[in-house]
Amino acid sequence: MIVILSFSYYEQGTDPVIDWLLYYKVPFVKICVEDLLTKSHEYNLDVNTGRLSIAGTDITDKIKVIFFRRFYRYLQFENKETLGEISRKIFYESNEELNGLTQFLYKIFEEKIWFPRPEVVNVNKLTITYIASKLGIKTPKSAIINNKNDVVKFHNSCSQGIINKPIGRLSYYTFGRYTYNTYTTKYTEEKIEKLQNSFFPSLFQEAVISQYEVRVFYIDGDFYATAAVSSNKDRNIDIKRSFNTKELRWIPYALPESVKLDITKLMKEIDLVTGSIDLLVDDENNFTFIEVNPVGQYLAPSNQSNYYIDKIIAEWLIKKLQLA
Repeated sequence: MIVILSFSYYEQGTDPVIDWLLYYKVPFVKICVEDLLTKSHEYNLDVNTGRLSIAGTDITDKIKVIFFRRFYRYLQFENKETLGEISRKIFYESNEELNGLTQFLYKIFEEKIWFPRPEVVNVNKLTITYIASKLGIKTPKSAIINNKNDVVKFHNSCSQGIINKPIGRLSYYTFGRYTYNTYTTKYTEEKIEKLQNSFFPSLFQEAVISQYEVRVFYIDGDFYATAAVSSNKDRNIDIKRSFNTKELRWIPYALPESVKLDITKLMKEIDLVTGSIDLLVDDENNFTFIEVNPVGQYLAPSNQSNYYIDKIIAEWLIKKLQLA
């Protein structure tokens, strides 16, 4: 059996894979963190033996392969009464209880085949940059800074300017009819001048002047790369802001073998069987590694390049199920 750990609502990296599993008539079950709360599912998890039963049936040995995709998230429990700070504390502690349960589930099924393993899904972006640099992979000069003076010094040391971006992966913020997101921002001298003398620790990087960006989906040694080429010379620093514009074209791309070797080396070092990787290519065709997201969105480049990555993932899961 294949188990899919994902969100209860539509998730663009998960649901297309499920369509292919249905097409191939492969047994699977999708479990969401909300399922741990619903009263419509009776389950019993033996903490001493690690055996999991659902509706009185032990399914522990039936589970062979686990597709791990954005499973855990903070839940807002039903709030029948508003108790102020007490309510917030109850919500927090209830989520911590669920988090403890999910961490135990990962432990008892750690010998199963995972795609990818849960302990590396939230691997720190700074750690990956550090490891990539140690492996000799070209990365942007990067620094965590909390004061204006050091930003000025860092800016002066970077000939192509600097950018600011989140350390982690921040979510959306919705206020009424408007939704806001955090994007990579270029820091000019004027913007630096407006900074406060001290501020919250922030990630600054040397800007990379690139011809185009390459999005790579990696799966167990195979590469599916797409170049995002903009016709606008004044293109946005953050490519996400150009996704739905006519100026951006997605083109199937053949990675040089040297780049494949670097990526493979990095993925093995951080124990990732899959991930979405961002690269920048400058005017001299030098590649700069930006980041890898273990559960990044792959659907748009896949559709544009006719890679059918959702089908490839489904077939990988099926193959591992047959070999298990």
